[in-house]
Amino acid sequence: KYGLTFPYAILGSRIHTWAIKRHHANLIHEKHVDPADPTYIQAALEVIDEVVRKCRNPEYRKLVSLGHGIDEPTNGLQRIYSRTLHPEFKKEYDRIDQQIKTQYGFGKFGLYDSYEQPDSYSQFRRIAFWQWWNHRFREYLKQTSAKFRKELPGIPYMAFNRNNCGTICNVDVALLSPDAEVIGTDPYPTSSKVFGGIGRAIYHTGFSVRLLHDLANRSRTCATLQMFIYHGGAPTPEHVREWTSQALKNGASFFHWYDGGPANLTIPESYAEMLRLGKLISGMNRLPIPSETRSAILYSDADCWGLGDSQGHPYYCIYVLLGEKLGANFRFVSPTGLRNGLHSLNGIKVLYIPRMRYAQDEEIKIILDFVRNGGTLVVFDPNFWTSHYDGTAIAERSGLIPDLNPRNTGVSSLRYKGKKAPIGKIHGIAADAVLPWSYDFPADFKGKVLASYPDGKPAVKEWNIGKGKVIVSACQVFGYSAVILEPGAWLDFFRDRCMEAGEKTGLPIWNFVLPSK
Repeated sequence: KYGLTFPYAILGSRIHTWAIKRHHANLIHEKHVDPADPTYIQAALEVIDEVVRKCRNPEYRKLVSLGHGIDEPTNGLQRIYSRTLHPEFKKEYDRIDQQIKTQYGFGKFGLYDSYEQPDSYSQFRRIAFWQWWNHRFREYLKQTSAKFRKELPGIPYMAFNRNNCGTICNVDVALLSPDAEVIGTDPYPTSSKVFGGIGRAIYHTGFSVRLLHDLANRSRTCATLQMFIYHGGAPTPEHVREWTSQALKNGASFFHWYDGGPANLTIPESYAEMLRLGKLISGMNRLPIPSETRSAILYSDADCWGLGDSQGHPYYCIYVLLGEKLGANFRFVSPTGLRNGLHSLNGIKVLYIPRMRYAQDEEIKIILDFVRNGGTLVVFDPNFWTSHYDGTAIAERSGLIPDLNPRNTGVSSLRYKGKKAPIGKIHGIAADAVLPWSYDFPADFKGKVLASYPDGKPAVKEWNIGKGKVIVSACQVFGYSAVILEPGAWLDFFRDRCMEAGEKTGLPIWNFVLPSK
C-alpha cells in the first residue's frame, strides 16, 4: 500500500551465542563477540544458510526485499578489546598486540585499550588498531557478501549499517566498499545535536549520506533515518520530510526507517508522514544528481582515529558551506580511496583539506603531484602532515608549508575582504592528541595574504608551488560546527575558490525538498 517492505536481518543475538557456544570465541564482553572474529563469521554464514532454506519457498522469498548483514559493527569493540576490563583474556590480547605491531604498528604500536591511561603514543595505537580491525572486518564482508549473492541472487544485500547516529564510526568505507553491495548509514539529528551542537545537527543527515555515498562508491547507499524519540528529541513531520530530502539529494538509493517506540503510537503524525513519503519515493524517478565536479574534500579516516574524533566538525563545515549554502557540487575522497583506486583527483581543480595531521607516503605523493601539476590545495589544518602513521615527521611538509609559530592569544574570528569570518574552536578530540590550534606565519614568509587575525597578522596565505598553488590557514577555523550558523565571510571565501576553479554554484539540486502534500 505504501511502497514499503521489510528487510531480513542476518544480525541478532543468536549469532553471538553460536559464535560463543558452537565455535568457541576467545574474546567476549557481555555475550557479545567482535563481528570480525572468525567465530562470528562462521555463525553468520550459518544464519545465511537458514535464510536460503526459507527462501526456497517462493512465497516466502517475495517477502525478503533486502538482506541486512550487520548493524553498527564497531559498537562495543572498545570493551571487547580492553585489557583493563578483561584481564582474563591476557594471552589472547598478547597475541593480538603482537599481530597489530607486526602488521600495522611498525613494531611499536599494538593493541589500544580505551580504558587505560592515555599517553603520547595512544594516537598511533588507535591508528594501528583501526587499520587492523577494518582489514579483519573486510574478511567478514568478503565471505558473507559472496555467499548471499551466490545463494540469493536478485535480493539486494546491505552488508552493514555504519553507526552515524550522532557521530561518525571508525569504519573505513573506502576499504570495505568493494565487498559490500549496499552500505547503510543511520544519522539521527537529535543525537547529533546532543554530541555536536545544533550547528552539527541541522545537516547531519545530508552530510552522513554524502560522505558514505562518495567514499564507498562501489556500493549503493541506504539511509536509515530517525523515526523515533531519541535523546529527548521527537521528529516532527517537517523534520521527516527535510531529512528524507537531504538523503535523496545526496545519493541515497534505499531508505530504511528506524521506528522504535513504537513510533505509530508515540509520534503518529510523523509516522504517517513516513508512510506517505515511502509511497511517494517508491514511485518517483531518480533525482538528476550532478556527477561532474572540479572540487574535492579530503576526509581522513586516520585523523579521526588518531585524534579520537567522532564528530568530524571540519569536514562537516565544508560540506555545508560548499553544498548546502553555496549550492556547488563536490565529492569526498579519502587516503584509502586514493591508494586503492576508488578515488581519483583527475579533473579536480581544487582540493580542500579540512584536517590531515597523519599521512603515508603514497597519498603524500598523490597530493604533491596534484599541486605541482596545476591544482589548488586549500588546507585548514595548521598541523597538516605532522606525522606518518609510525610517528615520524613528514619531511615533505617543509617543502609545502613554512614552520608556523603558536599564538599566545586566542581569537574568535578572522577578516576576509574586510568582513568577519568566524572561528569554531576545536571540540571533540582526545586530550592526548591536542596541539595548538592557532599559529602565526614567519614574519619573513612571502605569500599573498587572504585573511587576517584581528591584530592584523596574516592568518590565511596563498603561494605558488610548481604549476599550482597552496592556500593555508594558520589556524583551524572549522573546529566546531557552530560556524555554519552565521558563516559570514566564509561564504565569500568559498565562492571565490569556486569561481577560480570554474565550479558552478547555485545548482538546483541543493534546493530539492519533497512536497508537503
